Amino acid sequence: MEYWNRVKVLARWGLICGAILGSVVALVSLSHRSTTVHIGGVDINLLAAVALYVVGGALAGIIVGLCFPLIRRRLGAAFVGVLGIAPLSLGAVATYTSFGEWQSLDTETVIVTSLVLGIGAGLMYRSIFHEEIEKESKTK
Repeated sequence: MEYWNRVKVLARWGLICGAILGSVVALVSLSHRSTTVHIGGVDINLLAAVALYVVGGALAGIIVGLCFPLIRRRLGAAFVGVLGIAPLSLGAVATYTSFGEWQSLDTETVIVTSLVLGIGAGLMYRSIFHEEIEKESKTK
């Protein structure tokens, strides 16, 4: 698949996945007749939570698409996963704290979350796209 076409396809998939997750959050929240999402003792605006999933999903798809050639190796795939999850993690932390009140624990949360979720996500990307990666490496 052509490089920029892949970026568009993965951005679209990220957007779709984000919209699905955002819809689930909205349905659960609205079923409780609430416009806030209650997470860990903090009330988060429903619109902010949905926007996080939609925008974060699209951004993660773009990052994975741009870095796709790195997925050929396991270490590269793990790195791409961390890069893809980092904006979502940053956005999640930013939804429950403002950047003006940012603390070192928030930075640590973003880093740890990105590493823990990103490594697994990157290796999952590699397994999903394994056939395409193999086909491309044989044609070069």
